[in-house]
Amino acid sequence: MRSTILILFATAAIGCGNGKGPSLDDLGGTVDGGDDAADLGGPACAPDCDGRACGDGGCPGHSCGTCAAGQACTADFQCVTLMCTPGERTCIEGKMAECSADGQSWSTPLECPEGTHCEGGACVKTPPCQTGEVRCEGNSVLTCTADGSAWETAVPCDKTLTCADGKCEDWPDGACAAALDCMEASACPAKDATCLVECLGSGETAPPAGEDAVSPGVADWVAEIFWCVLQACSAWLPASQCHDLARLVDCRDLFEVCTGQCLTLCGKKQCGPDGCGGECGTCPDGTGCDPNGNCLCKPQCEGKQCGPNGCGALCGECPKTKVCDAAGLCVDPEPGPCGNKVCEPDKGETCYNCKFDCGECPPCGDGKCDPSESCEGCPGDCGPCPYGDCCTPHDAVGCEDQAVVECVCGIEPDCCKDTWHATCVALAKDCGAECPTQ
Repeated sequence: MRSTILILFATAAIGCGNGKGPSLDDLGGTVDGGDDAADLGGPACAPDCDGRACGDGGCPGHSCGTCAAGQACTADFQCVTLMCTPGERTCIEGKMAECSADGQSWSTPLECPEGTHCEGGACVKTPPCQTGEVRCEGNSVLTCTADGSAWETAVPCDKTLTCADGKCEDWPDGACAAALDCMEASACPAKDATCLVECLGSGETAPPAGEDAVSPGVADWVAEIFWCVLQACSAWLPASQCHDLARLVDCRDLFEVCTGQCLTLCGKKQCGPDGCGGECGTCPDGTGCDPNGNCLCKPQCEGKQCGPNGCGALCGECPKTKVCDAAGLCVDPEPGPCGNKVCEPDKGETCYNCKFDCGECPPCGDGKCDPSESCEGCPGDCGPCPYGDCCTPHDAVGCEDQAVVECVCGIEPDCCKDTWHATCVALAKDCGAECPTQ
């Protein structure tokens, strides 16, 4: 380049002398420097745009044409319409794909992470349900919330109906109860329902143990009952005590829905609620129903303040200055044996009917259960009350929680007939008693 500058300078000098431009011959031959020919007007880059609609034609900075909006220039210099915008993302069959660099194809679609789905070209969190969607859960209907964010609180079907396809429907012609009757007529000690296939109908087999879903078919429903009892008792033995307990406690809802009947908790109870809105029996006149469902003497104390209650105890006691009259009322003493300040047992005076003469009755703790004492006020003299702790064995019948007593004695009547033994305590825990862990 430096030689070119010198030549140009020399040319300028010559030109000033004669007014003519010099030639390379005038300067004595060729010019040194490899690219100096181009600088002096030698051959330049010639773009090749033959058959090319776009691109640089082989010469940087040159353009053979520009593609219209929505088109791209391909590697062979042709304008083609874009299939997609390079880098753009979309959903294909539920999977996410990305547009290629040339805008002519999509990448292999990829699955979104678990718990998400492809929407608008992005993986977004999948809602638990669709707005308005309904489904069954056990024997209840669940409806998706308006925003699809959750399932609403389950609405149980009536016990005479079954949930199918998100609706409460009638059992088909009592088929479930008939199938259950068939099952309850046979024992099946194996841990599968093979021996009960005929009862399940059409060669159906029971679902895997522990399966939560309950389908609307009768076969599936009785199979659910089978597995519920199996998990509670390790075998299907209809004549066993465990089977009866499972029917009344763990699997009660399943049995009731299948049969369309409420299972009563009477057992050998004489009276009291049966757990289905009715009564186990009515006590004779003069007796009342205790918490254990037994008809016992009913105290006759209505309108009375004192005197015997008809069941070996008193309706109440009068103050020291009063006496109990024949009507069971506390009145002022009349002139006579009671009121003369002399206790006369031979005339029927006692501390219970004439404190005015005989004084206060012996206190609790003398070892004698006097008519004025009771198990509540004086257990030392009268012994413990018959209603003990449900979680502790005791010699009396029943326990202090009526609901637990109804459940336990419906399974094991001896608990309300003899004593509250260890088996009663075990059943009490299954019947809802909150017993401390050992």
